[in-house]
Amino acid sequence: MGRKPSRASAPRRVEDPKPTRDERWARFIALIEGGNTIRQIAAMPDALPWETARVWMKSDPGKRVEYEDARRVASEVFEGEIIDAARSIKDPAAAKVHIGTLQWILERRDVKRFGAKQSLEHTGADGAALQMPTLVIAPFQKPDDPDTD
Repeated sequence: MGRKPSRASAPRRVEDPKPTRDERWARFIALIEGGNTIRQIAAMPDALPWETARVWMKSDPGKRVEYEDARRVASEVFEGEIIDAARSIKDPAAAKVHIGTLQWILERRDVKRFGAKQSLEHTGADGAALQMPTLVIAPFQKPDDPDTD
């Protein structure tokens, strides 16, 4: 029996294998770090759906931490955008709206660094001790006693 004649054809093209779960997660995290929103990511081809990301984060606390860290990293992107907008947008009203929106996002993405801060004063003026108010309580008067006022 003879060998089959070989076909002289173009080499077989090896198709890219489907990305692994870890590769899909890494791409998702990189997109979040880049300042992309969930909607923007969902519109991208072959992107990890938000529902899947949520399920993975619920089942793996480490993924939740990675996601939260990525959101904090994205705050650096927004901080840069605020600076760029302040320097480049010529219309003051447009700049105010744009910068205000980015600040709002920053306050929620990285509360520790950009969130509204509240402070309580535990000292008086120039660091002196606070004066405690004095409360004077009058003794109980019987109804038949004359008013001493």
